[in-house]
Amino acid sequence: MREHIIPGNLFTVSVSNRLTKHPTSQRENKSPLLTEVKKPRHSNMDLLKSVILAAALLPGATLAGNILECTPGQDGNADGAQPLSIGTLDPQNGYPLVITDTNNVAVELCLDSSDGQGTPPNCIFDPQEVDNLFSQQIGFGLEAFWWSADTSINGPDPDFSALLVLAVEAAFFPEEIADGNQFPFTRLRVRINVPQAGTYTMTHPYGVNRYEVAAADIGPRPEIRETFDIEFNANTIHQGRIGPLLVADNSPVGFLGDGVSETTVTGSPCHTNFLRIEGIDGLGNPIDLNGLAPGTAAESNLFTVTGKIATRVPTPLTIQRTSYEREIDGTGQVSAFATSDPAPNTEVEIQDVPGGVAALTGDATGTFFVRAIATPDANSLPNVVRVTAENAIEDKDPTTIHSLLVDEVIISRADYVPTTQTLTIEATSSDRGTPPVLTAEKLGTLNNGSLTKLNVSVPPASVIVTSSARGRDIEPITVLLDTDGDGIPDRDDNCTLKPNGSILPSGKESISQRDTDGDGFGNVCDTDLDNSGVTNLLDVGKIRALFLCIPSADPASNFCDHADFNGDNVVNLLDVGILKQTFLKVPGPAGILP
Repeated sequence: MREHIIPGNLFTVSVSNRLTKHPTSQRENKSPLLTEVKKPRHSNMDLLKSVILAAALLPGATLAGNILECTPGQDGNADGAQPLSIGTLDPQNGYPLVITDTNNVAVELCLDSSDGQGTPPNCIFDPQEVDNLFSQQIGFGLEAFWWSADTSINGPDPDFSALLVLAVEAAFFPEEIADGNQFPFTRLRVRINVPQAGTYTMTHPYGVNRYEVAAADIGPRPEIRETFDIEFNANTIHQGRIGPLLVADNSPVGFLGDGVSETTVTGSPCHTNFLRIEGIDGLGNPIDLNGLAPGTAAESNLFTVTGKIATRVPTPLTIQRTSYEREIDGTGQVSAFATSDPAPNTEVEIQDVPGGVAALTGDATGTFFVRAIATPDANSLPNVVRVTAENAIEDKDPTTIHSLLVDEVIISRADYVPTTQTLTIEATSSDRGTPPVLTAEKLGTLNNGSLTKLNVSVPPASVIVTSSARGRDIEPITVLLDTDGDGIPDRDDNCTLKPNGSILPSGKESISQRDTDGDGFGNVCDTDLDNSGVTNLLDVGKIRALFLCIPSADPASNFCDHADFNGDNVVNLLDVGILKQTFLKVPGPAGILP
């Protein structure tokens, strides 16, 4: 195992040049970042899938600042790769749109194949997955290439062979085709089977590598195995192990190669447009690798190259939302929100909806919107719609994004009361015709749009409600004040300073939010019996007239029930004491009023 430190000490890449005879499960590092996945591909690209060894992001670097170093050092190694300039993101697939090398060769993702499914000529990529929405949008499967070049050597000795794979690749990590999993990277991979122990030197278009192979390492698998997969991001200068890009001689117009032919190439910064393998044994004697005289290097200058010269200029497009409303009678409408180039040159339209195609209206800021698609039968709404932006006047290519059509979920309440440790969530869906299931993540399913969770000692900071119709909303939790600690938050409490809520001593349950005159103030804080706005001598007179009245025995009395301020079912001295405490005071305070 050898450890390569990339210039700048930004990261470390560990590689192996030894064969071990352990099973794969023992041989491979357990980290998913070092797992090799082999997939069928044309003859020289069987090994084009080894995901993620390191990232090279050099935002402070410049193309002119790279130092070309093709002469081997004391360790016998040389790295002459020059940096690549990574362009802005393509709005349709989320990968960098253009990659440019120091020879000013600019490439875009190569998606032009003979059958449209990734079979060359001229491009190689995994075909679209028919059941994957994002795959259909971007036009390929798990991987595609901006550029690739590979060559191999197969000598007369069955114990010797060599494979060099070079690529600028678009993949996904983890290996699930989904927006957000994009993983663009450059690759240099070598696999060499050698016939005996010794020191082997590999000269390739981007430098020189020397490997020591011990006798114990000789076996059926390649004794020399080395891969550099180095991630890059948009709008950066990337220093990997390849660059500039090799260009096939007699390549098709608009491409760097046809992906089929083995041909000579140009572009090596070291002027080594070939793969050469040389070996010496422990005594310094040359090792025969090609069946000719010992000391003659095994060499190939024929590469299979893919790459498409960049011409695409996409119209910017970002989908903010595509949603629908549906009523009980089956009517409804679709709303679409997007951003693109400012109007009037840009046209944005939504497709695949009842009524056909609808144009979005834009403004000078590039914001587009439509909410004008009335559907006589909203039950026929699709799960997915396509939104396309095009600016033909400025000669920009159309951009089409597949977008899920979702209901609009609105959380109207997300409250937490610390005194009762109660969390209450209320939400609605715009689909009133076929109400979807609403679920508060990690909390449970809402019943008729509401969910109350008891004994919540530590509430979440926010709540997310998702719909079975794919909509979602997020709302921060509101912690409600309960000044009198009676379990009723102040905003809902008809007496905020006098306990009369759900938390009451035994036997006092009857006074919970009791408001017998219906004026919005609970009885415990409302001794204004004549509703004059203040407790005065008139109220004293009324309570004297109702003294010892039993509300349940005299329900016809207008003030008997109200005068029982403490709810003990009799107007007595306790109620007189409450009135004295509030004499010449206004009712309340209360958090709500009718």
